[in-house]
Amino acid sequence: MNVYQNGEVVKTMPISMGKDSTPTDNGTYIVAERHYFMVMDSSTYGLPVNSRLGYRQSINYATRISNDGIYLHALDNIGAQGVRNESHGCLNLSPANAQWFFGLSQPGDVVEVKDGYARNYLLPRKLATPWTKGAQRQIDQMAEARRKRSIESLEHAQTARA
Repeated sequence: MNVYQNGEVVKTMPISMGKDSTPTDNGTYIVAERHYFMVMDSSTYGLPVNSRLGYRQSINYATRISNDGIYLHALDNIGAQGVRNESHGCLNLSPANAQWFFGLSQPGDVVEVKDGYARNYLLPRKLATPWTKGAQRQIDQMAEARRKRSIESLEHAQTARA
């Protein structure tokens, strides 16, 4: 996420947006209100808290940007931020970045949401593939095979040298 002031980028931060089943819509939003602390509850939009994807979670540094409940907020899923989208539609940032944005933003500020570099450039050119659990397993298997080959190569070199 790029944050601009007077047309200049002042900070770039990794975020995670809505996953495929609950995407964050691209568009122009306006900062409406800010909450230092709030409880987010999936039942407010019809998803029971006790369902498989339901949640009731305490959130800090929540900045509301839409009337239908899209927030920029802190979340500790730092491993996903900048890598994959896995939220229910909000834009989540690390606690430190959410606190920084919370302190900077004011009601009325403009927030533009648009797909990033991967979706606009890498994926259409087939320079990357979307992250999936299956793809991650394949990546892990390839890394393990590469590690084993490296060990075998090292052992072969040590044997040849002896």
